[in-house]
Amino acid sequence: MTFAIKPGYQENPGPVYFLDDVTSTRGLVFQPDVYTLAEFLAEITGGEIIDVGCGWGDKLAGIHERHPSWGLLGIDYGDNIAHCRDAYTWGTWIDADLEEIERIDARGAIVVCSDVVEHLVDPRPLLHALRDSQATAIILSTPERDVQHGAHHNGPSPNLCHVREWNVAEFREFLTGEGLNVRHQGLTRGHDQSWIMPTQLAICT
Repeated sequence: MTFAIKPGYQENPGPVYFLDDVTSTRGLVFQPDVYTLAEFLAEITGGEIIDVGCGWGDKLAGIHERHPSWGLLGIDYGDNIAHCRDAYTWGTWIDADLEEIERIDARGAIVVCSDVVEHLVDPRPLLHALRDSQATAIILSTPERDVQHGAHHNGPSPNLCHVREWNVAEFREFLTGEGLNVRHQGLTRGHDQSWIMPTQLAICT
């Protein structure tokens, strides 16, 4: 299985678990525009957001501060989801292995899956669960390999937490091949202290 990535690309088959320790990010907010978009869409559609791969839940926490009545749900596993359960009395926190997840009930919700798929050895079960979730919209982000490393980069990623990285064309082919309907695809900021856009964003249904 090539996951729609160019021939010769070298994957990292043993990714390091990503502990979303926000104290180590030097005050950076990663993928801020992804969550701004999710919040905007949720205001239109009824205030339900599901964050798949929510990490420490800090971005959902910011949304909760602005919209305390909204239904917010985070999905992750290990120390990340344990932190969310300990830190927040609001919201719903689900412990799930995203490589084995079979079902996400997202009827009427906006789903965010931000910088997750590149961490998974096999992201197809997650994409199938998203495809069948009945979400109003699914917002995915992942690094744009060519922007970050150049068009001749053949892997593996220098980020030891990443299994593989796609360019825009490959990622669209991969998503559509797994049954997702890509409504929009473009680039977005990597974090809130730069206007460089090394991350791709796809809105799917």
